[in-house]
Amino acid sequence: MNHIQTIADTTGADRSAAGIATTIGRLINHGTLEGGDRLPTVRALARSLDVSPSIVADAWRRLQHAGLLDTAGRR
Repeated sequence: MNHIQTIADTTGADRSAAGIATTIGRLINHGTLEGGDRLPTVRALARSLDVSPSIVADAWRRLQHAGLLDTAGRR
C-alpha cells in the first residue's frame, strides 16, 4: 500500500502539523494504517504534501506523544 498517497489524499487543505497528525491518527483508528506499517520518511511525506519537513516532524512528535507512533530512527 502506498501510504504517502493515502495520507496525501486524506489530509485535505489543512497541511499544519496538527492537521497531518489528526489525519494519520484517523487512518490508524479506522484501520487503514495498522500496527507495524511503515510510514513514509519525514522528507518524503513533506515533499508529497508540499510542506516543510519540520511540519511533518512536528506531526510525528504529536503522534508519538499520543501513543500512536513509534519511530525506529534511521536504518
